[in-house]
Amino acid sequence: MPHHTYRKQKEIYKGQESTITVVEHKESKVNYIWKRILKGKIEAFKRIEKEIVALTRINSPYVIKFFEQFEYQGYFYIVTEYCSGGTLKNFINEQLDDKQEISEIDAISILAQLALGLQDVHSSHILHLNLTTSNILITEDGHLKICDFGDFEEIKDNLIHPINNVDNEYYSPEICNQKFCSIASDIWSLGICIYEVITGHLPFRSSSNTDLHRMIRKDSPPPIQNQNISEGFQQLVLRMLSKNPSERPSLDEILKHRIIQPFVSGISQRKISISKIKEKKKEKEKTKEKDKEKKKEMEKDKEIIEQKGFDKEKKVEQERDGEVIMEDASEDDICIDSQAYYIPSTRNVRVSENILYAKREEDSTVAVGPPIRRGIWHIRLTFANSGFTRGFGAMSTPISIPPSFFPGKSSNIATFHGLMGIVYHGKTTIKGQNDEWNDGDEVGAELNMESQPRTLHFFIGDKQQRVFISNLPQEMRFFIYLRMEGTSVEIRVMMPVTVPTAAHAENGIEISWQSPEN
Repeated sequence: MPHHTYRKQKEIYKGQESTITVVEHKESKVNYIWKRILKGKIEAFKRIEKEIVALTRINSPYVIKFFEQFEYQGYFYIVTEYCSGGTLKNFINEQLDDKQEISEIDAISILAQLALGLQDVHSSHILHLNLTTSNILITEDGHLKICDFGDFEEIKDNLIHPINNVDNEYYSPEICNQKFCSIASDIWSLGICIYEVITGHLPFRSSSNTDLHRMIRKDSPPPIQNQNISEGFQQLVLRMLSKNPSERPSLDEILKHRIIQPFVSGISQRKISISKIKEKKKEKEKTKEKDKEKKKEMEKDKEIIEQKGFDKEKKVEQERDGEVIMEDASEDDICIDSQAYYIPSTRNVRVSENILYAKREEDSTVAVGPPIRRGIWHIRLTFANSGFTRGFGAMSTPISIPPSFFPGKSSNIATFHGLMGIVYHGKTTIKGQNDEWNDGDEVGAELNMESQPRTLHFFIGDKQQRVFISNLPQEMRFFIYLRMEGTSVEIRVMMPVTVPTAAHAENGIEISWQSPEN
């Protein structure tokens, strides 16, 4: 039985229709990805069937490998190659976090690999039609692999591709216009990916799909600003983003371009790698160690506050190794693991000490901690078994929370969602600028009521995220969002600090609070 030949390593995604898990083959000790789908989920099953068809037809070192499929106890499984380097989207975000502009050599390497990969895809009579930086994986040694063929179409005349509500930023003008698409549509998406690689952002962005489609159809992409990129390379990328499909270069033209051709000639043409990937992995490991040390310090602070308690009449000075932890404290200002401050819907959420459990599959927004009017507050959380529905953030107070409530799109709430790192506030939705986070990741927020303006910053581990909220109302409160039955959230830290962790970031994206209270 194929199911028993694998050993589960870690679950990296759990949704309503599927789960994705890193598994080890027991005999070979090689890691793979398996995707598990309940056979009754018709739409998800159709997508996975299409992916199997595509992957069995395509033979390319730049496309993930398909290994096997099988059924077990009412589930359908597909086993594919595992790429431990993450996505190209994450690589771009790491460059931004380090305030580095990608070199032209790396950008050319990326374009060359993807063009070779698409050439192999198209030679199999397949259009990808969903090429994004999130659907491009990186192997441990820095090679690129195209994945996610659930939207592919056979190459044919008069093809009109349906529009979905995800990744519209990569759609070509002809898809937005619901006109005939072709190989040139994939070349447009490739151009968007390379533009994002060399600038750090997408050329067309809007929280409204209507406005986004209008921009893609009519607007010129903003000028490319990266001093490392030559004029010739910039012109090639902008040609790929021509509104008229017939004016875009073919893949053959791209690969024979005077700048690109040296990278795809000779015996090493299919062994191009991105520099710094291994260095990034080492930096991540160091960051994890620092995060562990910081967490120990914060736990020590928490113990001090719990031991000394509250005194409304006196000025309280908490010290750790001579460092002031909190001054002028009162019972209204401090809450560490105090169940009295949770406001869950009892039909949806159970609370045990500092852990919240979702009792049923229903939207649940849970306020945690006291109303905060002054000071700087940190919260640190870890989710488990959440699928793709996990989030947290801060809300203005007072606010009434219904038993079944989704916090997105509310002008009284700012939410950081795990899926694609989406940040919601009022009418504003920004995705793909903050990192995606998963079960097991320690995530958190810093609420600074002393800064001018008042701010809310988000963190994954020690890493400050780009999108933040400013101009907060006078009183705020943390909250947690759960959706899937069986989800648990551990509140590891919730406490005031004296010095802010968040720093000004030049590439930060600011959302100003939209509530009329402000």
